[in-house]
Amino acid sequence: MKDIFSCLPHSPLSWGITYRLLLLGILLLIGTSVIAQRDNKGVPLRKDNRSVGSSSSHLSNSDNETAQFTEINKGRSVGGLHNGLGTLIEAIPSFNDNLPNRLPGFYNNEYLFQAVNNIADSLNILRNTLASFSDDCRCQLITYMSQWYGNQFAAERDKFNVAFRHRNLPLMRQQAQQALSLIHEVDTLLALYPFAEDNRLNEHLGNDGGDPSLHDDHMHPTRMLIAYWGESVILDYANRKWSGLLGHYYASRWELFFEAAITAVEQQQEFNLATFNQQLVRFDNQWFQQHEVYPIRFNNEDRALRHFLVKFLYHNDYRLVADAADRVLQQFPQSNLQDFYKSNFQERFGTGHLVGKERTQGMIDYINRECQYMIEQEGWTSQGYELPRYELAGLKGDYVRVNLSVVLDSLVSASHLADCFVRGAFAIDSADIANWQCRWEMRMVDLQPYRSRLGSFEADSTAIQQLFAQGKYAYHHSARFNAAYHYHYRLIRRDIFELELLPLIEKTPND
Repeated sequence: MKDIFSCLPHSPLSWGITYRLLLLGILLLIGTSVIAQRDNKGVPLRKDNRSVGSSSSHLSNSDNETAQFTEINKGRSVGGLHNGLGTLIEAIPSFNDNLPNRLPGFYNNEYLFQAVNNIADSLNILRNTLASFSDDCRCQLITYMSQWYGNQFAAERDKFNVAFRHRNLPLMRQQAQQALSLIHEVDTLLALYPFAEDNRLNEHLGNDGGDPSLHDDHMHPTRMLIAYWGESVILDYANRKWSGLLGHYYASRWELFFEAAITAVEQQQEFNLATFNQQLVRFDNQWFQQHEVYPIRFNNEDRALRHFLVKFLYHNDYRLVADAADRVLQQFPQSNLQDFYKSNFQERFGTGHLVGKERTQGMIDYINRECQYMIEQEGWTSQGYELPRYELAGLKGDYVRVNLSVVLDSLVSASHLADCFVRGAFAIDSADIANWQCRWEMRMVDLQPYRSRLGSFEADSTAIQQLFAQGKYAYHHSARFNAAYHYHYRLIRRDIFELELLPLIEKTPND
């Protein structure tokens, strides 16, 4: 015992911290015992940022994951991941993951999105606006959506890294804002959780009845557990996915990180990790001494959750790349990455790469020759032709691909189509190409789940980078695509298309 006590500090300040550590140790022992008996009401987190739970209540990166999501797809209620895995949101801000055991396939976002969609459909939630959510349904929806947003945060951080490597300040600021918005989205969503004591920071700080001394008794052990253990001996000892904590503590830390990276680029300096870590320690110390509580309440929680669902399923800007890839693969299953890239650069640059090469008369002749080729060499006929008359290019469809079949079917004249094509062109400079390279590499972050679905993924990715190295951006369709579809079209700016061409294409015989 003498050897043990000889290690204890002697200053009053250090003794105070020691007592707090002893108190915290007792609280942790009691808390562990209570948590173990709480079944589905809370899941403790390991120091590696992952949830700890029984195999019966958690998905794994194995057949169990697929099996449980299959149950959801059948519309059955199943035990899910509840509080989910720890995500990069709760990790120490960095250009790297800081998640030593993070597995790419864990709680795949494609599965999570489909699970939310199928639960909403099976319960008719969105169509029945007066329906209320059961605790079980609320628990599953919030868990899956918050896990999806948490996973997506890692992708947004990776896109920030791309913009940082390119020293692209506008895109760095844009990505920082999108990443922080995700954290606040999860923070608000968790406030709707049916078991408030599990997911709201206020509940863990305790109800002090207005007595500051009682508030400190609850607050200091909780904040110490999250921020640091002892006198900054172990930083980030544990994390918690609590409403209030994400939006104020974790979001503030990431904001410091993004601002430090942006400042480094603005001042044309390298990012100083040591300086940032010192800044982070100062922030943690200040936060540890704070007394704020973070009340988040809703007048109508069912309405608020329904709003989240509609936004998540139908107005989810973070799924733009995935939705576009799904659209391309649904219409043209034989697409390679190269073909998806072409659709994306077409939306970004329109017909700019043809400026100076083809004016209106030249384009009319070109369209007529191509239509003749379709008839004579490819045996085109109106009957049985299955390719779409038009389709959106890229993510949002700022440009539209118009099939030359509309000319062969006498819906649009070659001269009119050529005129619309030429009017959609604009000049392009090298700065546009450099900016596009950065944007494309950011989109590649969201395309990683499509490595096995978009053909020739690795080879095309390398070829596209070689294209950028030559100061170019335009790319043709793949041989695989051309062989499968014989697709002949012209790119038309969307506003011109909708005003002039769409009424002609969709005109019925009786009009």
